[in-house]
Formats: sequence, structure tokens, C-alpha cells
Amino acid sequence: MRYRHELKFVISELLAEQIEFNIKHYMKLDGNHVESFYKVRSLYFDDIYDSCLNELMAGTDNRYKYRIRLYNGNSDTIHLEKKSKSHEMTSKEAEDISADDVRRLINGEAPRGDGSLLKCLMREHYSKYMKPVCIVEYDRTAYTEPCGNVRITFDKRVRGTYKIDKFLDKEIIQKQVIPKGQLILEVKYDEFLPSYLLNAINYDVLRRQSVSKYSLVRQFANRKEIYNNVI
Repeated sequence: MRYRHELKFVISELLAEQIEFNIKHYMKLDGNHVESFYKVRSLYFDDIYDSCLNELMAGTDNRYKYRIRLYNGNSDTIHLEKKSKSHEMTSKEAEDISADDVRRLINGEAPRGDGSLLKCLMREHYSKYMKPVCIVEYDRTAYTEPCGNVRITFDKRVRGTYKIDKFLDKEIIQKQVIPKGQLILEVKYDEFLPSYLLNAINYDVLRRQSVSKYSLVRQFANRKEIYNNVI
């Protein structure tokens, strides 16, 4: 399993525009774009103990979470993913899953698929009642650079809902969970981040944060404004 560095920052849209202007000289948009951004929608799972949420809040090392993901509302291609974190590094396993099996999981029924990751998820369902708990959605602009296998993403209008039965719908009414005028910047890379990209993202003035879109959605009903000092 390959682990990568993952840095996250909550920044203003103004700073994001400056950074995006800088990195365009070195990076290209990834293949998912049809416009200036694409829509990412994820169905997140947690167990009867809310282990994933509680471990995120506590900053526990060696943790993981399951999610089902699709892009631009297209249910023809759906991925089941397991994202793991260990020693400040992250990794991801993924496999295709059918829309029918997604519906079955949402309805609490046994899926028909036999993928290895799906089998792992079902073992956790039977042992800890792992089940879908919320939807997270956002608009993403993503750039890539082969040197260092760098990926820089700008995630805007982070929003979500507990109405998991709407996951496969084209449009969903959701609650925005990050203040207006802010977004999440993520920088992912393998062994090194090239110096020209460090300079391009103004790394010296950024403040790294441990921010999770999943935990924001889970807490939005009674959350407070926790990003008061935004660059």
C-alpha cells in the first residue's frame, strides 16, 4: 500500500485565486474537468460507535474510513474507497461498485458484488454495524504535476446532508458547512514537493490545519465558526 503526504489548509477565495494563477505555470488540470471545476459527491460510512468521527476529532493515528464516490452526478461510474492514515501519511484503495449495490447498502440490504473491498466493508457491517451516515459534496478544481506526483486541489462550496437516500439523485438540497468566501486547499505528493511549487502556493504564509469535510458535515447542525483567522 502506497502512502502519500497530504497537507490541508482553509484559505480565502482571494488567496486561492492567487495560488491558482501561480501554479498554472507548472501544472495542468486533471482529466475529470469538463469546465473550470467538477462536482465530487461522497457517501461516508461509520459504525455504531461513530468510530471514524471520534477518531478524526481526537486526531488518532492509524485510522481509516470507507466512502462511495461519484463525479458530476454520473452514476455510471461509482467507486468504493477505503482511505487510511498513518503517521501523517495517507493511502487509498478503490474498486468499482454498481449503482444497484449502492442502493442496497443505503437500504441496509446485502450487496450482490464480490469485490475484495466490498467484502471488507461488509465484514465491518456485520461486526460493528458499519453503514452509510451522510453525504459530502463540493466543487473541485484539481491540478497535477508528474514531478513528485503532486496533486493540488481547491474544494469550494463544501456541503452535505444526512439524507443518504438521495445519493444517486442528480441534484440534492444540502447545507453548506464552510463559511462563505473560504475553501479547502489540499496538497498531495509522494516523496517530495518541488521547490517551485512550494513558492507558487505561498507555503510560508499558509497555516496547515487538520480539517475533514466528513467531520464538518457530521457536526454542521450545532457547529460554530471555527475558521475565524483565515489567511
